[in-house]
Amino acid sequence: MEPCNWTQVNRGISPGDRGLLYSKETNPIADIVDAWVRSGVLKRTYPVNEQYAEYFEDLTVDADFTERGPGNFVCHLLGHCHRDGIAHVKQYPNQKIVSLASACSDGWQNYDSDLPRYPGTKAEDCLTTLSVDPINRNICLVRVGSNITNTMVDRTFIAIPY
Repeated sequence: MEPCNWTQVNRGISPGDRGLLYSKETNPIADIVDAWVRSGVLKRTYPVNEQYAEYFEDLTVDADFTERGPGNFVCHLLGHCHRDGIAHVKQYPNQKIVSLASACSDGWQNYDSDLPRYPGTKAEDCLTTLSVDPINRNICLVRVGSNITNTMVDRTFIAIPY
């Protein structure tokens, strides 16, 4: 996690040890993005975790991005954590991860979020607009609705370099 006002304190945004289709030491999507960014080649097989071997096959990636030229990658967008956070991929610090709080207003979807949700008030909603500023190389986030955390951290807006 990268410390900033958009990162919820004491909560990670990476998957846990359970339920991973592939080993937590591997990251097929980040490897593919890295090959794309560098205009490179990726040839690798990712073995499925033993607990899923009955249902899934190993993933084999054979990608060649050498003809496309270098690219600009802005960030991975993550929503299923239901909480705010800014991080980067461990193996690839140039790959930002942006996690956004849930837009749902019920307690079940927000049980682990530090943003209060009160029906009938501005805090009932929690929507985040995201734009990319390619000139200044910033990811710009603007919060509509619940934007002050339970510990009084303001998440109205932020610009994150990428």
